[in-house]
Amino acid sequence: MSISQDAAGRIISELKTIQPDAETTFIRKDLTLLKNVDEVCDEIKAREANLNLLFMSQGTMSLKGRDETSEGLDKKLTTNYYSRMRFTQQLLPLLESASPQLSRVVSVLAPGEEALLDFDNLDLKRDFSLRKAAAHAITMTDFTFEEMAKKSPSVSFVHAYPGAVKTGFAKEAGFAVRAASQVALALLSPWTVGIEESGERHLFAATSAAYPPRAGQRCGVEVREGEVKKGSAGQVGSGAYLIGSDGDVRANEKVLKELRKETAINLKTNPRIDYQLSGASASTWSTHLVPDLEFKVRYVEGQKYLIAKDSM
Repeated sequence: MSISQDAAGRIISELKTIQPDAETTFIRKDLTLLKNVDEVCDEIKAREANLNLLFMSQGTMSLKGRDETSEGLDKKLTTNYYSRMRFTQQLLPLLESASPQLSRVVSVLAPGEEALLDFDNLDLKRDFSLRKAAAHAITMTDFTFEEMAKKSPSVSFVHAYPGAVKTGFAKEAGFAVRAASQVALALLSPWTVGIEESGERHLFAATSAAYPPRAGQRCGVEVREGEVKKGSAGQVGSGAYLIGSDGDVRANEKVLKELRKETAINLKTNPRIDYQLSGASASTWSTHLVPDLEFKVRYVEGQKYLIAKDSM
């Protein structure tokens, strides 16, 4: 899925070179709208009986502030978080059907950059900043994947950090974004990796048995004994993983520990959460955010912060 026909054409050509007999289908959609995500999922479910891998890296490049869609959500938060969780939620039945073969979800974002969440302002309609938008998407991904791993123990969930990659992503962006990206890549050049190497690393994250589902079945490319990774809650093979560009654990343990402290509520009963998304499907906010999951809230200096229930 992509909005760019040209980019899709290049990728399909490469895939045909690698495997001429492979059948590749391109679906062109703007993933800043959740209704479009639903349409894509409906199309996939109509075609497929099972799904081995859901790999997501969609995003928007902009230095501007909050940019709302017709559904009332910020575009950056939608592509980085809401659309990805919506894809995962909608396609979980197909992923579960693929088990005991490889059944995995990979979201490429930035584990390790977690921060406390403003529970009363999860969609950042107030006090929006690029930093807060990134932190909310990253941290909510961590805990949503943890809960999904419990609800769907035959599927593994990987939140992956790509590191600094020379992708040329800013070529079509505005001058400010291009300039900022060039400066950042120059400063990070000792730690950057090429796009081919990054692809190989993400192929490992997508297919290695180092990240098994919670149920314990070994699927994917086999690894040696003792090479199964710790999950986001610190347990080996827990089904939800936060990994860096080297494939090892990458998380802000201090923040995650703070977020795991007591005080439980049910998200669906919170009046701040139960309202319809304007222009979206008939699902409630809680369905788009974290479907049918229970959460704790940590109170810090009078502020409430969303955390996953039973992820101590």
